[in-house]
Amino acid sequence: MALKLRRWILAAIVGWGLIFVAYQPTGELPESAEPYNGPRLGATPERRRADALGTALARARAELAVAERRDTLRLTARGRLNSPTLQIAFAASPAGRRALEQAFATVWDELAPFDTAVRAVVVVRNAYNVHTYLLPYGTDGRTCVASPSLRWELRQLGRGKDAPPRDMIESFFRNSLGACAFYAAFGQPGPAIEHWLEGRSFDLAGQATWASPPPPPPGPEASTAALFNRLIAAQDDRFGASFDALGCAGGEPGACRRALFAAVPTSPSRYRPRMRGVVLDLSFFFEGRGFYGGRSYLADLVREVGRERFTQFWRSALPPDSAFVAATGMPIEQWTARWEQERLHGMMFRNRVPLASVLLSLLLAGAVIAGGAAAVTRRRVG
Repeated sequence: MALKLRRWILAAIVGWGLIFVAYQPTGELPESAEPYNGPRLGATPERRRADALGTALARARAELAVAERRDTLRLTARGRLNSPTLQIAFAASPAGRRALEQAFATVWDELAPFDTAVRAVVVVRNAYNVHTYLLPYGTDGRTCVASPSLRWELRQLGRGKDAPPRDMIESFFRNSLGACAFYAAFGQPGPAIEHWLEGRSFDLAGQATWASPPPPPPGPEASTAALFNRLIAAQDDRFGASFDALGCAGGEPGACRRALFAAVPTSPSRYRPRMRGVVLDLSFFFEGRGFYGGRSYLADLVREVGRERFTQFWRSALPPDSAFVAATGMPIEQWTARWEQERLHGMMFRNRVPLASVLLSLLLAGAVIAGGAAAVTRRRVG
């Protein structure tokens, strides 16, 4: 009996060890990794070919729509020499047009753009669509075009009704000028910086809020209901964060690096058209790829390190990680981990079981087994 008990104890220890090893991070995903998207159950070869043709047709239509939008915006921006230029591409009332122009002028003064080498053209649309940006090398080499769509609460500007509050319109511009705000304010980025950000659809440059104070952390009255309301209103993107971003918030430099620079696997069923020089703001899709609060990443960096050092980073010819160290004196992973922790307001996430928890579990399990063994031995002796 004692021999069998020792075998059970040994087997339990081996099992715990295997569980502990299984929960360790597995490293980087291969660049070609894709979520499984297998064929339908019982699909015939003909059905599979039809599905493949349907997928190809949907992709072609999406790419054609992006190309048409790009060409339309190019024509709109052609010949506009003043910067910035605001064009309202819908029939707004005189009061609505005046409110848009005044709010845009206020926000542009806040950005304080000092680089005249890049012109900015902003085309506001009253249609439900993704924000679209044409980078300078996608136009004439020195014009950046931002084409944001009005949020639903601003649609009354196109219905002849009274203009919404001024701060609401200003917030719309701060959160929709996107990449063009950074091009206009800081000039042409270095090739490696531009390539890195375009690969991420400029998701880290979604907000031009560096002249505004950071949002205050939630107070003790914050509740689950308040969080749910923010999620419904698309004002909270924590469920769009990747596991690596959450690991980064837990202080893992490797997770920070993967969240910043690793290739993003995408499923064929979630195809998003990509075209050089054209950026689509896909922030409302739960891609599971970005950071929590990632749209303000670069704006928060400007606010913390200042415009001069950010410009040094932005225009550097070095790779992003080397450019960051040269401009700020710290690794980009270190700054990102601290920034994400602050954005999460103290909430901690980990993608592995902490060693202390494993040891405590082993201790408790060992105590239970030892107690059981003692009880069995006492019963046999009696």
